[in-house]
Amino acid sequence: MSGLGARYLGAGGPAIAPSTTNGVRVISYEWRGNFDNDALNQLHAEGFEHPVLADDWLATVDQHSLGWVCAWDDGALVGFVNVVWDGTVHAFILDTLVTELVRRQASDRACQRCRPAGSGGRLRVAARRLR
Repeated sequence: MSGLGARYLGAGGPAIAPSTTNGVRVISYEWRGNFDNDALNQLHAEGFEHPVLADDWLATVDQHSLGWVCAWDDGALVGFVNVVWDGTVHAFILDTLVTELVRRQASDRACQRCRPAGSGGRLRVAARRLR
C-alpha cells in the first residue's frame, strides 16, 4: 500500500485503507461517540508527536467535557475533538486531532462543526470563531 493509506495503522493492526463511496472518502462524525482508549491514545500520540501513553480518556472526558466528536473512517477512529466547559455557559475546543491519513481533507473543521442536538447552534458559532 502506498500514499495516504500506508500511513495509518490501526491499534496494532494492519494498515487501514480509507473508505470511499464512488471515489469520495466517507468520514462519519458522532457526537459523544463511544471510542476506545487505546485508539484515542494512538491518535493523540500521532497528533502531538509523542509516545503512545495509556491515558484513560473515557474517564477524563466523562468527568470534564460537555462532549466530544469522533470522526470514523470504516470503523477506525481518525479524528477527535474535545469540548470542555466550565459547567455553566462557557465551552471551548481542545485536542483537535486528525490522523495524517485524513489531514488536508477538512475533517478537523468538520469535527468542530458537529454539535449536540438542542444546542441551538452555539457550539457551531464558537467553533467558527476559533479558526
